[in-house]
Amino acid sequence: MDERLFVKRTKIEYSYCDWSNAMKLSYLLGEAQEVSMEHCDALGIGGDYFMSFHKAFLLAKLRGRIWRMPRGGEEVIITTQPNMPVRSQYRRITRILDVEENVLVELDSRWILVDMDTKRIVRRLPEGIKAPFVELTELEDFRSSLPDQMTETERVRVRYNMVDINRHLNNAIYGDLISNLLEDRLFGGETIGELALFYHREAKMGDELVLYTAEEGQRFHVRGEIEGNCCFEASVTLVPGENRP
Repeated sequence: MDERLFVKRTKIEYSYCDWSNAMKLSYLLGEAQEVSMEHCDALGIGGDYFMSFHKAFLLAKLRGRIWRMPRGGEEVIITTQPNMPVRSQYRRITRILDVEENVLVELDSRWILVDMDTKRIVRRLPEGIKAPFVELTELEDFRSSLPDQMTETERVRVRYNMVDINRHLNNAIYGDLISNLLEDRLFGGETIGELALFYHREAKMGDELVLYTAEEGQRFHVRGEIEGNCCFEASVTLVPGENRP
């Protein structure tokens, strides 16, 4: 078996789902991060391995297409495959499929390797670190493109249940921040078809996130700032009902 591709079969827990029994965006992002960690653990290059080199992978941005959100109690297949770095970005493609192998969700996440002592980006794997990732020569890039005019909509304090082991806002929780801002449209029957999320700087325990929003038809944009500095940006495309494959 090709160890560069990790495959996991699981059942979606009902507690992961929203009022309509569809998987919440935050749990989708969390599951993608979880399967990535499980893959690295299976290869023997998990978090402890990289920390022994004083290095760590941080999520920089992701782009996703959602044909249909998995539902509570549904059996799914999750696959994930990482690539060697191109311009310091490690791409990882994660897919969720139904039991008939129809793709429900595809996430293109971009990770960077950071030196924990200097806080600088490491542009290639240091000597001695081995990772059986797929080689790439070119990598399509994607960047944020939010409107110039956005409206302050909400302020959120980073609290205890929102942070991870680093006492920073967990990557998946941004999904909750975005979904809460969309609650009227989601309750109205729309759903998220596409997502782009850009992480610019960490939000720490106790920080106040000021959330700005703008709408352009079916596109909904969010920018989060801390003391005037951009923390994250996101854009989602809303579609009516469930856009099934």
